[in-house]
Amino acid sequence: MIFKKRYYEMGMATASFIVAVILSFVGMAIHPEHDIAAGVCMVIAQFLILTASIIGIDYKLNNFGSSTTKPTA
Repeated sequence: MIFKKRYYEMGMATASFIVAVILSFVGMAIHPEHDIAAGVCMVIAQFLILTASIIGIDYKLNNFGSSTTKPTA
């Protein structure tokens, strides 16, 4: 069961990364000035964060939002 779950996780991570790359190229190709709109950039960032979280990459800078960090006074 766990073995199959890992395949589904990696499949989802791969699919979301491919969607982010395709969306970035399509976003540039459709716009006449080859610029990506802000909304498209936000969706691409969400797909890349999803990919990083599934794979297990720590994408947070300085463990921001982590419960192990102590607040400074």
